[in-house]
Amino acid sequence: TGQEQVQTETQEAEPQAAPATDEQPDDASVEGDTAPPDSAEATEEEATAVPSVNEILDQAIATQSGLASSLPESVQKILVSIFSYVQKTNFAAMGIVGSLMVLISVIFSISKLEVTLNSIWGISKGRPFLRQFGEYLLLLILIPILFLIAFGASSLMSPEFLLRYIPWQSTYLATVLLLLARAVSSLFVVGAFGFFYIYMPNTKVRLMPGMVAGLFASLLWAAAQWAYISLQIGLAKYNAIYGTFAIVPFFLGWMYANWSIILLGAEVSFALQNNRTLSLEKNADSASFGARIEVATLVLYEVCRQYQTGGGPWSFQAFARRTDLPVRVLRKVVDILENGKLLVRVSDQDGNRAEDFLPGCPPDAFTLDKIEEAFRQQYGLDARTFLNLLPSRLAALTSDAYNNFQKNLASLTFKDIIDEENEK
Repeated sequence: TGQEQVQTETQEAEPQAAPATDEQPDDASVEGDTAPPDSAEATEEEATAVPSVNEILDQAIATQSGLASSLPESVQKILVSIFSYVQKTNFAAMGIVGSLMVLISVIFSISKLEVTLNSIWGISKGRPFLRQFGEYLLLLILIPILFLIAFGASSLMSPEFLLRYIPWQSTYLATVLLLLARAVSSLFVVGAFGFFYIYMPNTKVRLMPGMVAGLFASLLWAAAQWAYISLQIGLAKYNAIYGTFAIVPFFLGWMYANWSIILLGAEVSFALQNNRTLSLEKNADSASFGARIEVATLVLYEVCRQYQTGGGPWSFQAFARRTDLPVRVLRKVVDILENGKLLVRVSDQDGNRAEDFLPGCPPDAFTLDKIEEAFRQQYGLDARTFLNLLPSRLAALTSDAYNNFQKNLASLTFKDIIDEENEK
């Protein structure tokens, strides 16, 4: 009976223990119900948290990697090889001499580009070497910084970055920031091209023509970049062997397009600044000898008149705008007169060569025959050299005519001409 009593007590105790076990899931369910609000609050705090500098840099690097991953595999291999080579390069091992040699080679390369841009503007003389060293160094530092800022702003304000650090409720703000970042990036690219076109030629380029040319070149450059990436992606679909072989000509074509865009932008800046004489510029190289002497006589008359009346140095830019003469012809004539010591260039306040000139001698001693002598010396071969090839009678007539012509020019000075014009 005692055992039966114990069994009945245990049977009665088991149903009572069951409700206790049934209550545990209720507690767990209560805890589970309260957990989602905590996680939601944590998610909201993470979304509204201010990103640290390291997170921003990591996101920018990740964005750049994402952009690289969108390129074809062959292009990715080239980029990886370039970056790995740069990382393994030991610049300290180059030493001072090696670094200077690299810098000088870069300066000489840019000087070739300056010569090309100067030829577009009709300029025959470039910067002195010391000015090249300082000004090219500024160019090499500033333009890459502008491009880095442009690409950095575009990469930093990517959609992934904005969605991560801006709450999902602020989609309008994210869109505005994305458009603003792209606009700022485009402005920096335009500014880099514009600064190049204003600063690179060895002459004064006005702000508006330079910046418009920068806008034109940046649009062409963006279109060429899009075409290059699109063609590379299409090229990756072909056979791996032929696709790899096609990388080199595509890259050379890309480089050729870049240089063509740079030179075309320089032509645009020149055309905008000299739009009134643009139709005459194409015939500047074919200007006759007599036409150039007439332009030289006009230039020296204006220089001497301004000097005699106390007007100060003669300005090339002001004279070109006032007379609407072809700038390339005018520059060539001024260079010949300067080489013949008939004009003296005046430096500006900073010691740089300006485009202002003074007469090489006083107007009362400045005879007209010196102009033709300067042009004959410039072109090297004198017509009198071939007189011996002519028949004696014809050579004598030619020599007498030229001597009389020179004698008449030598009897007249610019001071006499200026005084006669003032008396009228």
